[in-house]
Amino acid sequence: MGQFLCHSLKVIARGDHLPIVSTPCVPQSSSRRTNMVETGTLRFKKWQSMLKNGEERMRYLYTSSKLSDLDIFFPGDEEPLKVHSLILSTNSPVFFTMLNGPMAPDKLTLPEDPRHSFQKLLDHMYLDRMDLKSVEEALEVYKLAHKYEIESTKKECVKYIASNVKAETMPAVLETSVLYEVTALKKKCKEILDRDPDAIMLPETVSRLSKATMKALLTDETLAFSSEAVPFRGLIAWQDGRAEEDGHKNQTSHPTPSNNTGTHGNTDRQHLESAAVSVKHPIPTIRIHIIHRITSFPTRQKAISLSRIYTLSDLDMT
Repeated sequence: MGQFLCHSLKVIARGDHLPIVSTPCVPQSSSRRTNMVETGTLRFKKWQSMLKNGEERMRYLYTSSKLSDLDIFFPGDEEPLKVHSLILSTNSPVFFTMLNGPMAPDKLTLPEDPRHSFQKLLDHMYLDRMDLKSVEEALEVYKLAHKYEIESTKKECVKYIASNVKAETMPAVLETSVLYEVTALKKKCKEILDRDPDAIMLPETVSRLSKATMKALLTDETLAFSSEAVPFRGLIAWQDGRAEEDGHKNQTSHPTPSNNTGTHGNTDRQHLESAAVSVKHPIPTIRIHIIHRITSFPTRQKAISLSRIYTLSDLDMT
């Protein structure tokens, strides 16, 4: 027989009989069906048979929230993400532990996770693809993938970041590569650093670096700074950022013997000593001399003066 007939009942509120009307079930065009799957608007009782493969069925479950059994909430958002605990559990050992067992929840709040980044994580779980728009976005998704131990998503993020990192985004990428020990990203950052190592020591850049990243930079003997003074001036700028951070913490916490203004000089000195002893340079005599003079003074002001005075040309090598 030609067209397959789908029988539907039209119930008429008034009348003695309920006529049966046969209407042809017109096959949906491929593009229209794809659009309905993407938007979750496919409305058929036997929707499973209308979808041509497992990929379309998975996409439809994701976009329509059909059969979802878990609501995920984020701070400031009233509308949860409706997901399937089975999908999360099969992608993440962390979610497997959280969502399985006699006390398995049907609601979950993730106060530390950005909703937009988590949505990208779900894209990869359900659809095996992500539409990343920027290096910054990819870094956020990478952090979530690391948190939930989703290796395939981590690899996808690293691939995108390595292909798109530029000088302006390199510091943030370097931070992530050091924190999470991502060799591929360290290598890309090193390529950018080698072209202009002085740039990373500019105050507006270096002040945002973590202690671990600063140490990694200062212990890298292959970085060819234009002057011996560059890393030490960067060190002072970095210390400025730490001191400002400490000051903010002191203002927001209750005064105690460990955080009052009387110990601020000691905090400055601790930061300087901790970072300065890590500095590696081709001429050990200069390095040791500057480190000794900087860490011999408890105040940042004297350290700044020394870092400005003791440049390569000023130091007495005898």
